[in-house]
Amino acid sequence: MNDQTNVTEVTEVTETPTTVYLSAETKQEWVKQYDERQTFPLINKKPYVPCSVTGKLVIMGANNLRTRVIKFGGPMNLLNNFVCREQVKEESKRVQQIVKDTNNLRKSVTTAERAAKRDAKLATVALKQEERRAKREAAKAAKVKGLVDEVTEVIDVIDVIDVTEEPLVLDPPTGGCLVP
Repeated sequence: MNDQTNVTEVTEVTETPTTVYLSAETKQEWVKQYDERQTFPLINKKPYVPCSVTGKLVIMGANNLRTRVIKFGGPMNLLNNFVCREQVKEESKRVQQIVKDTNNLRKSVTTAERAAKRDAKLATVALKQEERRAKREAAKAAKVKGLVDEVTEVIDVIDVIDVTEEPLVLDPPTGGCLVP
């Protein structure tokens, strides 16, 4: 049997269809009947209202139907805006999944931010260490350059000394005096 039926077929079927999608004209007929009898057309002797999203039929007794009509602001609003419990649950699950996915995404972004901060801190520490190492090397180089300069000065002084002079000789009988 076709899941989608209109009202004229619905009133004549022997088994209850699972879904009914109402056209604008059919909705007008249902509203007219509600105004006259305070009930929508019966389907297999039971008062059903179709879900506006899925078309699924939901049984509504007289008191429940009147309460819903008042809550929705009229029979036409009820037919246009009524959403069955299963659809509400499905939407709720969808929303919960979206919230869960959003939270997971937020956590992964937070984790990535923490990792980036940690990496930046480690890079800064490594840069500072390299800078200190470079300063120490520069200081060592300056110290070595200073020693080289001193040695160069000593060598220059030695070059100035005349090597042609007689060397100093140690005189053993005199008790170690230096004699030229």
